[in-house]
This record gives sequence, structure tokens and C-alpha cells, in this order.
Amino acid sequence: MEKRKVFDDLLVKIDQKAREIDDMDEFYREVVKILADNVPYYNWTGFYFMKDGELVIGPYIGRPTEHVRIKVGQGVCGRAVAEKKYYNC
Repeated sequence: MEKRKVFDDLLVKIDQKAREIDDMDEFYREVVKILADNVPYYNWTGFYFMKDGELVIGPYIGRPTEHVRIKVGQGVCGRAVAEKKYYNC
């Protein structure tokens, strides 16, 4: 299936969950599950949230990570935040 079609279908599923779920933590968990279940080449799917000036891990599916907190500017993800750019992190 074409990549664009796959992600368009995922957006429909995510939008449906957004309409059904009021609790944001539950919604983020569902988004992670949808992505993990439907994008086979992802080996880790999750969220980091800014808290107290650091990235703090949120819901995720994948191998356990030692990166529970990431300082802005540290590593690929921290650098992405510092530079306000997207990197595959």
C-alpha cells in the first residue's frame, strides 16, 4: 500500500480516537498503539513532553529506554528541540 494512503488512514483512526477519548493520557496511549500496530518499520513509537525545561518520556511502545529525561540540546531529540527542527529520533 502506498505510504501516503497508510498515513491518511492512520489520521482517520487517530481523529476518531480524538473524538471518543477525553483523557489526554489515554488518547496518547491510543495514538502510540495505532502507530505501533500499523507502521511495521517503527521499532519504537512514543511521545516526549516538555516538562521543567527537559523532554520527559510519555507513553511509548518498544524496547525499554534509558532516556527517560533528555536535556534540550542533548542527543538527537534534544537537539531537535533546541533547533526547532524535525529529526527521526
